[in-house]
Amino acid sequence: MEGRSKSRDLHYEPFLEDELVVVRRAQPGPDAPSLTLAELVQLPLVLRERGSGTLKVIEHALRIRQVKLAELNVLFQLEST
Repeated sequence: MEGRSKSRDLHYEPFLEDELVVVRRAQPGPDAPSLTLAELVQLPLVLRERGSGTLKVIEHALRIRQVKLAELNVLFQLEST
């Protein structure tokens, strides 16, 4: 399940850890540098649609780093994976 529901009727039990990974075009060489947050904000992005659990997780991670979704360079949003 992506994120957490606000429903008080649900109880969560951790089962496995998962991660979201930013994917970008290949950089030449095996030691391509990692992206900084400042670089990520500048790149054109493709994200999931509003209301998706994946996008909520991304928004939460950005909020912790004081970045708003509106500050990103979003080219388009996909309706499904």
